[in-house]
Amino acid sequence: MALALSFLGNLLATAYACLPPLDTQAANIAQKAQNSTYVFAGTVTEINDTHVVVAVDQYFKGSGLSEVKITDFNSHSCSDYLIVNQHALFFTTGSMGGTLKAVYDGAFGSIRTFDATTFAEITAANKCMASYENGLLKIPCITTKGLEKVYQVFLEKTQADNRMELVLTLAKPAPTIEEQAFVDSIEVLAIAPAAAHIEVKVTGYFSNGCGSLGTVYINKIDNEFSVTLTQLQTGTICTTAIVPFEKIITLKTAGLASGDYVVNVNGKQTTFTFYTSTIESQ
Repeated sequence: MALALSFLGNLLATAYACLPPLDTQAANIAQKAQNSTYVFAGTVTEINDTHVVVAVDQYFKGSGLSEVKITDFNSHSCSDYLIVNQHALFFTTGSMGGTLKAVYDGAFGSIRTFDATTFAEITAANKCMASYENGLLKIPCITTKGLEKVYQVFLEKTQADNRMELVLTLAKPAPTIEEQAFVDSIEVLAIAPAAAHIEVKVTGYFSNGCGSLGTVYINKIDNEFSVTLTQLQTGTICTTAIVPFEKIITLKTAGLASGDYVVNVNGKQTTFTFYTSTIESQ
């Protein structure tokens, strides 16, 4: 019994040490970058008692080797329990060629998840200035705006002052594909008697970050409103995250007879009752 209580006490102490104080917040990406010599995205390839080995994919601050060793991870951090093949954003100090030291902020840890949000934050924090030296152009960070177009970038020498300039040209429109959007639910909103129109709230999601709502096709046959809600897949570089959407679709009901009607949006159905007068609805 005493052994069990001792084990439980140690477990609770470890968990408590891992938790940050309630009145503290994690440092933001810009703050962590300011306190770091090297910031990079990479994948853990080896873990031992003294350090971890990380294969670097991209440097956001500083530059260096394609593989580095990092030590001094905070043993009381909730987020620094690394595993092999873990991909993350690393913040370090030290000298390249030696063993780098992790920069952490208490129990909030040193590393950050590397995703679209942290990518945007770290590129904004460090501005990721391109450099051209000894015939080599380095562009450490590339962000895209307006995925509806595909661009080509060329490095050209100006005749006037012999400078090198980047020239951005439109290569071709990205492919646009119109297909049915995935609809999760539909709801007919409040209906007033003899209303000239009703509204239907449609919720669903896009399968990636390049999805957007397209044309809405509405067809009424007998007592059914058949609605086709399309989506556009535009762009060549898309995030894989599911993106939810909500759409209000207006259906014309002026002149309808009293009765029950069906709304079908991309296979999802619901019904509503329409009244031509206040008396009927009571």
